[in-house]
Amino acid sequence: MAVRIRPTFLVAALAVLTLGCGALGVRDRETTGAPTPIVSGEAAPPSPGPSSSAGPTTAPPSPSVDPLVLSVDGIGPYRLGTGATLDQLQGAGVLTSVANGGEACPQHFGAQGTGQYTGIRLWFLPDRKLDFVIARAPTIRTPSGARVGTTLAELQTIYGSRGEVLTVGGAKAYIVRVASSGRAIYFELDLANAQVIAMYAGGGDRLAQRFLGGSDC
Repeated sequence: MAVRIRPTFLVAALAVLTLGCGALGVRDRETTGAPTPIVSGEAAPPSPGPSSSAGPTTAPPSPSVDPLVLSVDGIGPYRLGTGATLDQLQGAGVLTSVANGGEACPQHFGAQGTGQYTGIRLWFLPDRKLDFVIARAPTIRTPSGARVGTTLAELQTIYGSRGEVLTVGGAKAYIVRVASSGRAIYFELDLANAQVIAMYAGGGDRLAQRFLGGSDC
């Protein structure tokens, strides 16, 4: 049904990127319980400041940061809102399989992340600026713990009033917006509207309208 599969046309366009058979397909899902929510939306949490209490002058060890966390700002070197372009990221050696968006979106560009970010897909506008950061691997999670394989019911438990179910006909999606930046995490659901099959970081209005309006690009 055309309306149902509109949100996945971007993935179909990205499939032309010589990523190999099944590279953009749904990965094996891992079953997880409902993760503990955080209160700051899907923005990356700030680094803790120095303690003001008296004590030894030796600085405590810095907490480790999980590099596989997708926030509304992106992940790793793929940061939204920084003016990052296809050429900059390609020059930095952090993109592979770069190609145009195929027959559906020939003026757009897609690419795949490298190294530990091979589960990341990138989508660029015709002016070559980064538009979306897309995760389809269950090893990548949001700051609140949602990931590919999380159920819609779990999303609603994790995010509560911060999230919104989008509906077009019988199709559903879920979006969590961060008002301060205007960006969001958009969760694409399977045909049964049961589980997450992809997570997108990008402009909240653009992500919502792509689903509601059935836009290909």
